Amino acid sequence: MDCPLFGSAKEFNKNNLPTISDVCLQYLVLKEKIKRETNSAIDPKRREVNKQVYDLLILIWGEANIKTQKQLTVMTRLERLRNKYIEISRFHQHPDKIKPLKVTAFKNEGKSLFDIRECKNLPTKCQCENCTILPQKLKSFIIDQLGPRNQTIP
Repeated sequence: MDCPLFGSAKEFNKNNLPTISDVCLQYLVLKEKIKRETNSAIDPKRREVNKQVYDLLILIWGEANIKTQKQLTVMTRLERLRNKYIEISRFHQHPDKIKPLKVTAFKNEGKSLFDIRECKNLPTKCQCENCTILPQKLKSFIIDQLGPRNQTIP
């Protein structure tokens, strides 16, 4: 399945923390998988898909040993992202209603980390309990994932 904004739908790359576009693409993969498994032409409930995306996110962030926000917070963020994705895809699919600046801005936003860390501060500058106990290697990994994304999960 192709995504009009981010290309072919694909599962998470488990070597990096997911970006916003990764989350959107994973959502599409899981939605289609559930439809196939249930042999249904009807889209599955979004809460069901969001929960499966959430479970995968927690697994990946757990592999990196990074504490995450509470489930309700992450699920709310997933729902907001889904709604925004649907709104922007509608602009993209209907050229007469297209709002190119919104589409471009969302595509650019898609390159950034879907950040569900418990502490949102830069780990090198923060003095909270979560950040002070992080090993230096993990701190540099988090900073890399917020920017150039060259490192893989340690």
